[in-house]
Amino acid sequence: MKWLTWRRGLVMLAAVLLPVGCIRMEGDRTDIMLMHVPTLLSLGFGIALAARAQVGAASCAMLFSFYLLHLVGAHYYYSCVPYDDWSRALLGVSPTESFGFVRNHYDRVVHFAFGALLFQPAREWLRRQGLKGFAAGAGSVVLLLAASAFYELFEWLVAVTMSPDQAERYNGQQGDFWDAQKDMAIAFAGSLVAAFIALSLPRRQTPHQPQP
Repeated sequence: MKWLTWRRGLVMLAAVLLPVGCIRMEGDRTDIMLMHVPTLLSLGFGIALAARAQVGAASCAMLFSFYLLHLVGAHYYYSCVPYDDWSRALLGVSPTESFGFVRNHYDRVVHFAFGALLFQPAREWLRRQGLKGFAAGAGSVVLLLAASAFYELFEWLVAVTMSPDQAERYNGQQGDFWDAQKDMAIAFAGSLVAAFIALSLPRRQTPHQPQP
């Protein structure tokens, strides 16, 4: 019951942070609503999981961490997150200058985090649906890859229905023709890394019960 209360508290905090993330957000009302369509969907998904206790504490923390990464990207727009300014202030160096980047890579980080952080919650959920062992892990990778592809289809719909400026602000392609394919590949890589780590960890052994 304590963990269930903790899960619900985390979801409540996520709900509070959503309007906070909209404060001083650039763009018109359409831009703000468009950026937070995935936020509302993920929040609803989190509420459903918390209400039914479908995932454990670690998975809830992973879901919340990904949610925070998305809130930051939505607030600044993914292609404009000022991580260079933050890095200069904290470390005195700029990732863009140090590594010779030609684009803002915050969206790549979030796509990788999508696969890496959501693997364990997806695996726990699939286990509760009856999948076991390798099937649950492989199913999680496939599920996340499908979700990533579905999201890229959503971005395509944005590109063909919104104005070019709005589509670019939301999609953040930054002139990369293969942006959608790279995003899916990076999310896929994140899920594979998480799956490898999960398979490398020793399984918990059920304590042996002495015979009466």
